[in-house]
Amino acid sequence: MIKITGKHAVIYFDINVKVGELEVTRQYHVWVGSAPGKYDLDFIDTLSIKYMGIAIEGWQNWKKFKEFHLEMGIDFEKAIDEEVMHLLAKEPLEELVKKEMNPFTIL
Repeated sequence: MIKITGKHAVIYFDINVKVGELEVTRQYHVWVGSAPGKYDLDFIDTLSIKYMGIAIEGWQNWKKFKEFHLEMGIDFEKAIDEEVMHLLAKEPLEELVKKEMNPFTIL
């Protein structure tokens, strides 16, 4: 989805991430500025959370799940962030933006 306001566009991305038995969809938006190659990536939300195929519903349950595992030394937030950066290294943000913006141009 693209929303153009003035000389900026906001592009929403869903990035599917798998860390061990945990599967999540991370939602981000990218502010595309008027300068070429200038992007601002912002995290919005974690959606569609499944652990070992079982859905974790609701923010409170996700929070409890993360806290429980963090007490055992497993930082799922950090692992998810690292995996997102790994995925973006495979297909850089600039390429994702170009795909999404085509055939639009920012004047």
